[in-house]
Amino acid sequence: MKQDVHKFMRKQMQVMLLVLTVAALVGTLGRSGQEGTTPLAIRLRADMPSSLAGRELFVWEELPIDLLIENHGESRVPLSSQLMAGPYGEATLVAQVLYLSDPREPAEEFLLGADARSNCTSENEGLLLGEKRFLQGSVAVKLVSSSVTPGVMKELLVSAFPNPGRYRLYVVYSWAGRKAVSNAVEVDVHEAPEDGKRAVEILRNMGREGLWIYRPGYMPADPGPQRLSAIARLARDHGGNPYSDYARAAMARHHVGLARSPGVDSGSRETHMQEALSYLEGITARGLPRPEVAEELRRSIRQLLDR
Repeated sequence: MKQDVHKFMRKQMQVMLLVLTVAALVGTLGRSGQEGTTPLAIRLRADMPSSLAGRELFVWEELPIDLLIENHGESRVPLSSQLMAGPYGEATLVAQVLYLSDPREPAEEFLLGADARSNCTSENEGLLLGEKRFLQGSVAVKLVSSSVTPGVMKELLVSAFPNPGRYRLYVVYSWAGRKAVSNAVEVDVHEAPEDGKRAVEILRNMGREGLWIYRPGYMPADPGPQRLSAIARLARDHGGNPYSDYARAAMARHHVGLARSPGVDSGSRETHMQEALSYLEGITARGLPRPEVAEELRRSIRQLLDR
């Protein structure tokens, strides 16, 4: 009889402990939700575009990313193509890149590119419940400040893919202290081709002008003769490697922009268009990770010619 009583009491105590444990967990989850640490009900789907099929990615190249964003739980979340270039209000959209070939390396964050094409415009900024948007971006480089000598800082160009090996990246959307994370995208990165190794060394030692090669939308109308000539030399003097193709596309876009400038005379417009065409014709058969970039530039030139 006593043994039965003891068994009954032990069972009761186990039940009480289980109830208390569950209550504690529920309380913790409830508190974390109040503190804004619950995930956003946003679905992010990241993919590499079909243009990369069968194409090797080399060190110091850009990786295009196609991104689908769907709102499943919020009445409205901030969303704009500006997110590709930096924070938009309280929202950010970044790629976190992990170098799997060396687990000691920390994850690095990169913006998805100000030149990204998307269906986010000034007319439809924000994402309502049930809506989805398609964004096109790329992961490439960023500028960091480094101390050269005491009191002297220098801008250095940092690549998302500086070494050969396997990388994994996620796209992270953050808003009001909460986050949504995409699926993982993994990519194998190869050593630079022989005819591109000198170009990579040049890029490693570039600053802001190197950023303009990957993000020509950042380049001002007057970038300064020294920086512009550095990009032009990479475009003209280093053969048919992908890095020179990036520089050619950047120089073509720069000349298209000058040809479109208000008040430009017809002679100067013609000169800039011919310069742009010359750079575009130099892009190799291997081409850019997004071939439509060069085609869009050609379309712009044809529109200028039709004026």
